[in-house]
Amino acid sequence: MVGFMSGLIKGFKEAIIPTVLIVVVPTTFLGFLLSGGNISQFFFKALPLIVLLDCCANVINNYSDWEIDVINKKRPTMHRVFKKGHLLLTYFLFLPAIAAIMLASATSIYLWIIIGLCILAGLFYSTFVKLKDALLINYAAIAVSYSVLAFAIGFFSGSSDLAHFWSLSPIWVFLMLVYFGYSMTKDYPDIIGDKMHGRRTLPVVFGKDLAIKIQYTTITLAYVYLGLMVFLRLLGVSFLLLFVSYILAIRICMTISKTGSTEKLLAMHYKSQQNALVALVIIIILVLLHL
Repeated sequence: MVGFMSGLIKGFKEAIIPTVLIVVVPTTFLGFLLSGGNISQFFFKALPLIVLLDCCANVINNYSDWEIDVINKKRPTMHRVFKKGHLLLTYFLFLPAIAAIMLASATSIYLWIIIGLCILAGLFYSTFVKLKDALLINYAAIAVSYSVLAFAIGFFSGSSDLAHFWSLSPIWVFLMLVYFGYSMTKDYPDIIGDKMHGRRTLPVVFGKDLAIKIQYTTITLAYVYLGLMVFLRLLGVSFLLLFVSYILAIRICMTISKTGSTEKLLAMHYKSQQNALVALVIIIILVLLHL
């Protein structure tokens, strides 16, 4: 019985992928922090909303990727303890919880719009349109969801000031560009299965070596944008501390270029998530010091 429950918990964790929360939760907190809202609004509104929405997106994506993940040997416990239909059921159980939080606490029309966009983004990414199969658009969809939408959930949980939200665009646009580059790391461990299923990911279409060069260029352009924002005085000089994350990103790209190990490539994907967290922590500290 203990072994069964342990497998069930591990399988559920593989289905909802809680590690992604290390990126989206701090992004949401950053948006909330800059809204000037009461901290209770974050814990009772923004936080449960972003957690449930992220779980929804991951569950429906794993439902869509069920067969290809078997080939890529990903989430083995989930495939052992659950059936594919169980993921769909879990998805539809999460939605009423989101609706309940919104009905109980949401007053901003912008928050309602953002929540709707998040749900649609998750569906369009994994099913229907399947943005995840469109070259480069898949990374753009992740970048927008993890940056702009997550940031907006935090901000509009504490404020309805649309003008102030747009004034913060140098921050969330930078995050979007960074996440666009960092998210490319996720496809290197899945090249074999993606090829078999005709997935048009960056390493499948261009090959690993060229894909790494494209990723490196994309990440570099994100930091060129950051430098421009500092030069134009739309961001303070202290934001140049974010180049620490750039150095880490280049090291990750170099490691990817030198290894063919699936385990190592998967580890670099997690390293990219951790590196995004580094950038977020730096920004949050800078904001708190300014406040």
